[in-house]
Amino acid sequence: MSCGLPIIASDLPVHHEICEKSAVYFPRFSEEVLCDQIMQVTSSPELRRELGSTGRIRAADFSWSRHVDQIVALASQLTPRRRNVEAGCNV
Repeated sequence: MSCGLPIIASDLPVHHEICEKSAVYFPRFSEEVLCDQIMQVTSSPELRRELGSTGRIRAADFSWSRHVDQIVALASQLTPRRRNVEAGCNV
């Protein structure tokens, strides 16, 4: 998505959560619908542009540095609690 390429994804909740309207979907294990979606995307410059544009916007919501910062912050919050529990304190 961050490269502006169209996404064709299987119709799973996690893919909808990540891609939202930045992808076209096909039922899992449905080769026929997957083929149809590929043909639709390859034959429609407008759809490719739309998916590429919305994909770039959606991809901007995801950042490795922000993700790492959130994990470090969470770990920092949990570390004092863990030390207290290990020391026998129930804080």
